[in-house]
Amino acid sequence: MTVNSFTSVSLEPAWITVALRKATRTHSLIVRAGTFAVTILAAGQEHVSQRFAGQGDYQEDRFAGLETATLLTGAPLFGGGLAWLDCRVVQTVTAGENSLFVGEVLAARGEFLGQPLIYHHRQYWGLLAV
Repeated sequence: MTVNSFTSVSLEPAWITVALRKATRTHSLIVRAGTFAVTILAAGQEHVSQRFAGQGDYQEDRFAGLETATLLTGAPLFGGGLAWLDCRVVQTVTAGENSLFVGEVLAARGEFLGQPLIYHHRQYWGLLAV
């Protein structure tokens, strides 16, 4: 799923959080598995972001036709991204209609080539060098 909140929490130990609505299918999958993976999408991957935000006709198999890989946990990661994080849930915090999943980063890889995909104020943005 495309998340609206992804945050680094700690470098030592390496922990991140993602916020997910409790009513989503992905929420229940993470609760059952106790793991999740994050792909930092690259500029130009808007179609992946939109597909996993529930836009379009991909409710049956949203992974169809996409290149995926795994690291340690078996959670899918998307090809073409800038970075990949494979995480184990270490804490879940209820926050209104959402849960904040705190994940320990078990494995990470990155290309770090190109620009990240940025979504803000209902549109995609690019970065400017200053």
